[in-house]
Amino acid sequence: MRVALGWRPVRLVLCLVGALFLQHCTTARAQVADSIDFVSMLEMDTTWTRSLGLGKLTKAEKESLNRLLHTNFQLGLDFGSKRDSLADHRGPVPTMPDVNSAFDNKDHAYLSKIEKDNDDVFQLENGAVVQISSGFLGHVGFRKKVVLFRTSRNWRIWIEGKRAYKCEVLKLPDYGNQHDVELLTLSESRAGGSILLTFDGSVFEVNSLYRFNTVLWLSTADLLLIDDYQMINLDTGDEMIEVVRIR
Repeated sequence: MRVALGWRPVRLVLCLVGALFLQHCTTARAQVADSIDFVSMLEMDTTWTRSLGLGKLTKAEKESLNRLLHTNFQLGLDFGSKRDSLADHRGPVPTMPDVNSAFDNKDHAYLSKIEKDNDDVFQLENGAVVQISSGFLGHVGFRKKVVLFRTSRNWRIWIEGKRAYKCEVLKLPDYGNQHDVELLTLSESRAGGSILLTFDGSVFEVNSLYRFNTVLWLSTADLLLIDDYQMINLDTGDEMIEVVRIR
C-alpha cells in the first residue's frame, strides 16, 4: 500500500484524535470503540480533508488509517482508566508543604541576624530564607538584627535600622526558639518616653536605657511585643527595647 500521509499530516491527525478523545471519552467507555469512524469525522471538515489529502486515499487506505487512529484513541482510554485506578488506591494527591503549618494558631516570631543578602532575598543566621515582597529596602548593612514574625497568617520581617516589611518565607529556620508575640498599636508615649500606652488599654514602663528612642515614638505606631518583655516599633528601625507591663 502506498504511503499517502507525510509526518506533518500524521501529527495533525494525532492532535485531532486528542481533541476527539476529550470530547468522547465519557461516552466511549460505554460503547465499542470500533464504532467511531474517525476518518468520516475528519472528512466533515473540508480544511482537514484537503490538508491531510483524504480525498486521494482509497477505501482500503481509509480503513487502515481509521484502525491506526482507533489504536491511539484506545491507548488514551486505557491510560485514563489506569490513572483513575491509581488515584483511587493512592488516595488524595499530596500538596506542597505550607510554611504556616510549622506554627499553631498563636502568633510567633524568630529572632536572628542577616547572614547574606541578594537584593531583596535574605538568608538569616538561623537558616531561614526570606524575600521582601513589599516596600523599598535600600542598603541594609552587615549582620543586622531581624525579627521574622507572623501575625494573622501574614509574614513580616523587621530589620534593625530599617522597619518592618511584608515578606515571603522561602525556607523556615533550621533552628532557634519560637517567641510569643503580640501586635499592639501605640496610643501615647508619656513622661519622656518612660510610659507607653496602647489602644487595647495596656500600659508599659520602658527601661531607662531606651527612653531616648521611645520619647520620639508617634501615636498609632505598630508595636510588636515579644515574650511580654521586649518590644520593637515596626514603623522605625530603632533597636529592640525592654519593657515591663504595668497593666
